[in-house]
Amino acid sequence: MKNILIVEDCNIQANTIQEIISRALPSVHILIANSLDLALALSKENNIDLFLIDIGLGIGQKTGIELAEELRSTKKYALTWMVFISGHSSQMLRAFKNVNCYDFITKPYTAFEIQKITTRLLGYEESHLTNKPYYSFLTIDNTKVKIKKTDIYFIESNNKKCIIHAKSAQFSTQRKSLITLTDDINMKSLIQSHKSFFVNATMITRIVKNRPSSNIFFLDYDKTALLGRKFANINKKHFESTLWA
Repeated sequence: MKNILIVEDCNIQANTIQEIISRALPSVHILIANSLDLALALSKENNIDLFLIDIGLGIGQKTGIELAEELRSTKKYALTWMVFISGHSSQMLRAFKNVNCYDFITKPYTAFEIQKITTRLLGYEESHLTNKPYYSFLTIDNTKVKIKKTDIYFIESNNKKCIIHAKSAQFSTQRKSLITLTDDINMKSLIQSHKSFFVNATMITRIVKNRPSSNIFFLDYDKTALLGRKFANINKKHFESTLWA
């Protein structure tokens, strides 16, 4: 069995990556570390075939690159596959030069990017993937609706109406609350950013500070969501790793 270690201090991001890989490669064993110390411990206890490492590991911790350098200094992981994940492409040169990483994924990433690189590096054929479309089947105002989860940008509540913003279309309902609708979709990467918004963490490109609420921007989408101070603190680990402007 192949082993992957995801090193990411944001649990939402780590669980999302784990879910994406598991859908494509269900036989792969996936471990998660939210700190440098735990990553080193897990790498000693297990034989890791692929590291997926977030460069920014939170305030007070060493960077993902420093972790990789420490792993590279051991005989066991001198040549093991390493892929960095970061919202800042400026770190790319150092990652390739100092650590000899094999690829660099820039946030926001897509499920396809994660699945393609893990499949290739672990030696699986893409034609053998068990990846299936990842849909939610919802009843919205007595109509059955099929929505691809990875296409969702955000969900908002506005004037007693909930709206799902997705790549294909906008879907609205007056019969479900924001919490109930989010529970029905059942998607790990949906996090609450404001009393009226849940956002897909994997689709965020940047956050622009504003008062009383900041604006969240998304990949290839012209509409924005709001980030309130309360939820910025609750989900601090995730929003700290996002590019602020």
